[in-house]
Amino acid sequence: MRIALCSFEVAGLRGGGVGTYVSEAGRALTAAGHEVWLVTARPEQGASVFGAGASFARVLYIEDANTPAHEVDFGVARQPLRCAQLAFDVLAQSGASFDYVEFADYGGWGAVAVQEQRLFGSLGDAVVTVVLHSPTHECWQYNETLHLLPPSERELCVLEDDTIRKAPAVWTPSTRLREMVAERLGLPKDFADVIRYPMTLPAQAPAPPAPKAKLEDLQILYFGRIEPRKGVRQLVDAFGQLPGLSIECIGRDGPTSPQQTSEVAYLRRRGIGNVTFTPPLPRDEMLQRLRAADLVILPSPWENWPNTCVESMAAARVVVGGRNGGMGEMIEHGVSGFLVDGSDPEDIVRVLREDVREALPRLDEIGRSAASRIRSLSDPEHYVATIEAFVARRRGRGRLPTAASGSRRVSVVVPYYNEDLATVGAAIDSVTGQSHADLEILVVEDGSPRSDKEQILADIAARDPRIEILHKQNGGLASARNFAIERAKGDYVLCCDADNLLRPDYAAVGVDVLARCPESMAVVPRFQKFEDVTGAPRNVVQALPYDRALALLRNAMGDAGAMFRREVFHEHGLRYDPDVDTYSDWALWLDMAQRGLAVEVVPRVLYDYRIRAGSLMDQNAWDRPLPMLGVLIDRHLPDTTEAERTMLINLSQGWGVGALASALCGRADAWERPAVMAKRLRPDFTRFVVADGVGRALERLGPLHRLLHWATTRALRLHGRFKDQRRR
Repeated sequence: MRIALCSFEVAGLRGGGVGTYVSEAGRALTAAGHEVWLVTARPEQGASVFGAGASFARVLYIEDANTPAHEVDFGVARQPLRCAQLAFDVLAQSGASFDYVEFADYGGWGAVAVQEQRLFGSLGDAVVTVVLHSPTHECWQYNETLHLLPPSERELCVLEDDTIRKAPAVWTPSTRLREMVAERLGLPKDFADVIRYPMTLPAQAPAPPAPKAKLEDLQILYFGRIEPRKGVRQLVDAFGQLPGLSIECIGRDGPTSPQQTSEVAYLRRRGIGNVTFTPPLPRDEMLQRLRAADLVILPSPWENWPNTCVESMAAARVVVGGRNGGMGEMIEHGVSGFLVDGSDPEDIVRVLREDVREALPRLDEIGRSAASRIRSLSDPEHYVATIEAFVARRRGRGRLPTAASGSRRVSVVVPYYNEDLATVGAAIDSVTGQSHADLEILVVEDGSPRSDKEQILADIAARDPRIEILHKQNGGLASARNFAIERAKGDYVLCCDADNLLRPDYAAVGVDVLARCPESMAVVPRFQKFEDVTGAPRNVVQALPYDRALALLRNAMGDAGAMFRREVFHEHGLRYDPDVDTYSDWALWLDMAQRGLAVEVVPRVLYDYRIRAGSLMDQNAWDRPLPMLGVLIDRHLPDTTEAERTMLINLSQGWGVGALASALCGRADAWERPAVMAKRLRPDFTRFVVADGVGRALERLGPLHRLLHWATTRALRLHGRFKDQRRR
């Protein structure tokens, strides 16, 4: 088979458990005669992919994808979606056909490939698979930091979850992770297969620990990251009750304390003298420490399939591991190790005092059993055979079938207000040029003040017999869309503003996707970048599959170019809300989400966004006016309590959504000047008034303001990349 393993992490290049798995899987599959490709991000200058010649037939770097920059440059906050698009594009552009394409859940790299395969079969009969390694939600949950989850990470969680739900095939190394994800996402209990990670281990295990007379004779070790999800806090508390024992904890510190400062410093303040902390060691030295230990304690409250446990058992060490996860499946309690409730220090104390104490005379027997068991579970040949059977069962089953459908007429709504003939004419030509011919084209003249509007409308009407001109008094963009929607007779409604351009296949793609997804009520294209009338770069931001809470902070540009089933408007009674002006698209997404109406995100650019100088979007799109946000919360979050709505409104009105978004996710284009925020909070403070005056003056100096904006944006992006590197 030709196999593509797609991962940011690769052992020897970028660390992490996923990276270790990718390298081991490549080695095992290559040894079995398969052609294994690696898709990853380009290494830093001077670095190279470890084992590329031995384990991978070819390495593709996502940065080499031949993709227009404006279609993938979404800014730092949307880096995962950018990587997902490039990962798919570099595969598709390689010209090769694949039997098996695999993505990790973490990072959402499979988001585009999964949708492309599911909706369009873009990778042929390849089995496109997501492997559950370490979902971001579970990582933050067991690090006790969900309350700190910023919008960028929440977006990543939702992107990963949506990819898992829609993946044609899913597997995971631990039954427990499958259970957890199935319960959280409402999936069938058997939605994923269980396939153990491979690891090439020495045939001969080191000598096991010798039997001991008492607990105090044990040399005890912990190694791994020093963070809450590894159970180190519970471990320290447990050893506070075991003064006769001592343990060395070796691993990388991180800012995971409740104050987001050093975890090691936080743990040292507990004053437990029999616990020592050592920074990460070179691998050879770490293995020496491991072989010198009698007992390795890895009390994770949750862990998928940790390499630390694999390596410890392979070294014939006696492991005390957390039972809530893969270690509960690796270790047979009392036979090949011991299991504890890693979230409970008392249980760690009990197992050490009772179970381990009783087993001291047979530590060597337990160590040998551990070494034998983990070699069986990690056998590369068994992994390869399981993957081969997995692919054989699922080949050709990736794409959704087309549901039976009758008429497929599309009503295209084009609001017209003040555009000149060239602008609106280009928009109309993009509509009439659709490859799907069964169209009803409704042009809504919204009380245009132009003196030549009759001539323009006559020219438009003469272009195609499917065009109908509707007239109404001026009421704004949302009102014009609603006016046409009430009169639309098509099965689907596609909105195209007069300064946008539809790609020729938009209607056809929308009809095909909705025919394959009968439970979905709308289709929305992916993000793209464009320039406003000043030449400044902007993003079109889709609201879904992101959750409703994100709409309050991610409303950079509503995506007007969506295609809906008629039922959204004529059965569910939804409409665009004219009172929220440029937020009306987002208000509609909130209403649909509140009713549980599913939306399919098509990972393709299906229309091109333009902005006419002086238009509503040009004048109001970037302001984030607080009154509109208040209305959005009050009207379109009806399932929240009155107290919650009041809290959200107070928060947004007191701090401003721009300042809030900037603080939470570092987005320069959502940045409200501190002087503006300060002046609103303290209008009588002279220096804030002066600072705001200076800021407004700078904004009038176009080149200087654009230079400052570019510099600020660049600084924030570099800061975001630095934080990402530190997290990794």
